[in-house]
Amino acid sequence: MPDYDFPAEQRKQAEERERYVSETMERLEPDQRNRLQGVIEAAVDVASILEDHNYYIDQRVAVLPRRLVLAAGRRLASEGSLSEATDVFYLRRDELQRALLGSSEGLAALAEERGKDMARWAQIRPPQTAGAPPVDTATQDEDPDRFWGTHKLRPDRPRELRGNGASAGVGRGPAVLVTRTTMPPWTPLFAVASAVVTETGGILSHAAVTAREYGLPAVLCVENATHLIRDGQPVEVDGSKGTVRILS
Repeated sequence: MPDYDFPAEQRKQAEERERYVSETMERLEPDQRNRLQGVIEAAVDVASILEDHNYYIDQRVAVLPRRLVLAAGRRLASEGSLSEATDVFYLRRDELQRALLGSSEGLAALAEERGKDMARWAQIRPPQTAGAPPVDTATQDEDPDRFWGTHKLRPDRPRELRGNGASAGVGRGPAVLVTRTTMPPWTPLFAVASAVVTETGGILSHAAVTAREYGLPAVLCVENATHLIRDGQPVEVDGSKGTVRILS
């Protein structure tokens, strides 16, 4: 979003937060105000940790053992025990240990077979539910479509995908972020995107909350979005209606 003013939006969000807090405090008893204030302060303190934990904990903790395993893979590949160094990730720990101790017969074929299995399973789309499907919405007061999505294509609109509107507004263009899901490290992409489309996530997911903070239209739970929308393909995202229209 070339015209997006992040400092102005940040000030707007802060003012809105303070207004809501003030209005809520006025309706509470003194002891309730103190408890709420403590919760708010704690939330502010941990907010940065929540946003950065994927990098500082998940990724940085995982990178060292990954480098170690890759080094073992390069060694086995140089010895001819593996076809590629990265094939080492198809091995179990005990198999890798035995290979490093010299027992690597049949290792390349085993890794190749597992690689083919992974490629095959990667092409399979899992069902929306495990076990019994959700109860018929007609008999419920709630609206499960808010969480499950309305994925069926309409015969009269074959180029319109449907999902859950998670952030209101309409966004167009090829600069639409289309992905299975998002995480905190993806947040900078929201600053340059015109809209967001994901295959998973509810109205309180990272994609939904961040899209609303950036004022971006967002539609979530769009089944097979990453397969149906090509890279750079112009689309129109209507976060109010929960639709994604393929324009070409």
